[in-house]
Amino acid sequence: MLKFLTKLISVIIFIAFAMNIRIAAADELTEKKFKFLGNVTWECDDRFAFDGAEGGLHDTTSALKFDMDGNGRFTGFMSTSLPYGEGQFNRRYTFSGYEFDEDGKVGVVIDNFTLISRDNLPEGFGWRDLDRITYYINLVDDAMSLEGVWEDKSGGHSRTDCG
Repeated sequence: MLKFLTKLISVIIFIAFAMNIRIAAADELTEKKFKFLGNVTWECDDRFAFDGAEGGLHDTTSALKFDMDGNGRFTGFMSTSLPYGEGQFNRRYTFSGYEFDEDGKVGVVIDNFTLISRDNLPEGFGWRDLDRITYYINLVDDAMSLEGVWEDKSGGHSRTDCG
């Protein structure tokens, strides 16, 4: 009986050790994803909503830069460009938010936006204020991308993809 208990304890210790190695490897990969996220300026294809007669969803491009603090939070900068008619219109925000890891699905939530500037749009057309953006980090081979959904303060929402 003592021999059996000794073997059982050895097996339990081995399983626990193997699980810790797997968890440590997953944590290391998650940390690498967040570190890489902060080392790149992300170029995103969006469809943002606008107010007015020319409102609705319009194709835009955004540039994002994250500054990760290493403690699960970040700050950053976002610039969005709207080509419309003969012009190019821009808005710029600083932002902050937090990292998440939901059962291996890793990402970030931007939940605080501070408007720096925005160009005046043609008459009858208006910017909407952002409320929240959630991005999931995708890693396929060595290529990383962000897939997300933005929400504005008027209830609009749509996809945004960054590479």
